[in-house]
Amino acid sequence: MPTHPPRVSVIIPTYKRAGLVLSAVRSVLDQSAPPYEIVVVNDGSPDDTHERLKPLADAGSIRYFSQENAGQSTARNRGFAVSSGEYVAFLDDDDLFASGKLAWQVEALRSDPNAALVYGSLRGISGAGVPLPDKNKRGKNNWWIEDGVSGDVWGALARKNRIISPGQCLIRRDALLSLGDDPLDSSLWGCEDHDLYLRLSARYAFRFEQRPALYYRLHDTNVSRDQPRLTQNTCRMCEKLLAQETDPGRRELLRRLLRSSRDSFAFQTLRAVRRHASPRPTPEMIIEAWRYIRPRVLFRLLKATLFERTSAT
Repeated sequence: MPTHPPRVSVIIPTYKRAGLVLSAVRSVLDQSAPPYEIVVVNDGSPDDTHERLKPLADAGSIRYFSQENAGQSTARNRGFAVSSGEYVAFLDDDDLFASGKLAWQVEALRSDPNAALVYGSLRGISGAGVPLPDKNKRGKNNWWIEDGVSGDVWGALARKNRIISPGQCLIRRDALLSLGDDPLDSSLWGCEDHDLYLRLSARYAFRFEQRPALYYRLHDTNVSRDQPRLTQNTCRMCEKLLAQETDPGRRELLRRLLRSSRDSFAFQTLRAVRRHASPRPTPEMIIEAWRYIRPRVLFRLLKATLFERTSAT
């Protein structure tokens, strides 16, 4: 068992979250086992993010970098490139680490040399930071509550992404480096973390522990709010991975995920058009969605429409 202090790098990309990013940083500084470094990458925020973070950077509490707006994945890759910890944790600028998260996750990886990634449970909080119930009014788990899986998890993750946020995880640096200098695919939007987990779990074991890891803030600017764009990019992810995969069993699981993702993309896009949702799908998205229309999608759309009309009366 290693006796040297763990070198943990926490990477926080931030964009237009000046009112929240300081809370995210504070949740890291308040850890019982503070990290070796906190790397904050300002992804071209047009607000006063720079002014708010500068005192922390001047005091040496964080390492601060700024770049022109290039997207969250590019900012995460930039943070990874300039960091040096043997363990890496990504934290979104609107979320909070749970107390003691880094300490127990370092211990978990140190005690399990076969695992490249360890993750824990997530709890939802409101935009104001108020804890949200795990169960809905019908007594079922809310969508952000997921059962974790351990060991060879590729098949489980190919069926469904069970890790809601990268902030739940701690990852070995050498495992991330095995994917290349830029471990996150910046051509994807919203599902780049799912893509990362699939590529990592194809090579390494994961470990889940039913312990608090993250407080996940739910508000109007969550990526999950733009379902058409998210499911469209999941289709792109599947197409990319299928082009690279040679194992017949894994190819079949990826084809199934692609079919279900295309169904979801068609449904979510047409539903957003009907409901005049914001952000509104682009004409190109609508045309692409029509290509994936199947009877089951139309039935699902009709069922949802009838349910919404009944609920409104």
